[in-house]
Amino acid sequence: MNRFFTVAIDSWKRQMKSPAFWLMVFFPLIFILITSLITYFASKNEPNSQTRIVADQEVIDLMENPKEFDFESLEASKKDFENKDIESFLEIKENEGIITIDYHIREMNPQSITKFNFLAKEIQTRLNIKNAGLTKENETILQRQPSFNIIEDEEGGNPIIMYVLFFALIFYMYFVLIMYSNNLIMEIAIEKGSKMIEFIFSSIRPGQYFAGKIFGNFLVILTHSLIYLISALIAFINLRSSKLLEDYGIDLSTLLASIDLVKLGQIFILILASIFIYMETAAMLGSLVKKQEDAGKVASPLMLVIIFAFFIAMFYAQREEGTLVQVLSYLPFISVFFMPLRLIRSTATPIEGLISIAILILAIVLLYKFASRIYKKNILNYSSGSIFNKLKRGRKK
Repeated sequence: MNRFFTVAIDSWKRQMKSPAFWLMVFFPLIFILITSLITYFASKNEPNSQTRIVADQEVIDLMENPKEFDFESLEASKKDFENKDIESFLEIKENEGIITIDYHIREMNPQSITKFNFLAKEIQTRLNIKNAGLTKENETILQRQPSFNIIEDEEGGNPIIMYVLFFALIFYMYFVLIMYSNNLIMEIAIEKGSKMIEFIFSSIRPGQYFAGKIFGNFLVILTHSLIYLISALIAFINLRSSKLLEDYGIDLSTLLASIDLVKLGQIFILILASIFIYMETAAMLGSLVKKQEDAGKVASPLMLVIIFAFFIAMFYAQREEGTLVQVLSYLPFISVFFMPLRLIRSTATPIEGLISIAILILAIVLLYKFASRIYKKNILNYSSGSIFNKLKRGRKK
């Protein structure tokens, strides 16, 4: 047992000392940070966030929220526009009861055009009411709007925060499984190809080494995930202390209260168990290669499973689930992509979630026995036989 932990810790330390690991961990975080900073400073450096408008006082009085705009004379606006102190300005005129807007702009902006088209209609409507001589009561009647309410089933509700967590989950699993499965297969292939493994087995049994490699890489993934969790916690604390979410009308306390801890716990167990079964498979596949160059070929079937599960999960994320999703949510290796979706939608009960977890754990135990035997039979086998034949040979005791 001591040698098992020695191998596991050694595998973990080797990754911690690797610059490639830290680059892999921090590159997404650095990219997000740089993007956020660029967006922040770009918004800060805008000369004037308010839209420049040229209009008479009579037109200004017809606007619902005139404080949203910056009003200036036509001469000053043209001068600022020519000097490139402003990117655009609106000239709003009224002639015989008809509102005309001249939009002076340097580059086309469809979003702004749509916005100011609505502004023109708003001013025109108010002008029509004024010119028609309608009473306040008539004006109130004309301003009535329909009421549209969304009534969500309390039992089948799908809080937006759970959907955000789901999409974060499937991207995380895709990224981690692809990356670390390849890494483990390559690591074992290098050890085998360099004949280093023969010296290692002089002091430790193959079964112990196999288990230690799996657990060591599992610890590396947990370390990687912990770094992301800490980063997310720091971002959460900053968001909570700032008023950014309030500006968008998002109540953070309400979002957090909508998280179902039972479902979240089951999803968490699915993640850990799925990572473990992929590490088992990767370690087994790594033992089948003859040389380092064959690692990519051996890894291909496992990569195809991950890619298939990822894209099917993305396809059904915003669609009604069918029998296919229900079946896939119980299959080891890919249940982590589908059972969380069903749990979030409440189309699967917590009992069904436990069944999926139980099937996955049973698969881990059975696969470990099979993979360990395959590893022992093939890790010192340098023959050029097919992978299928090596697997077949490994089944024999």
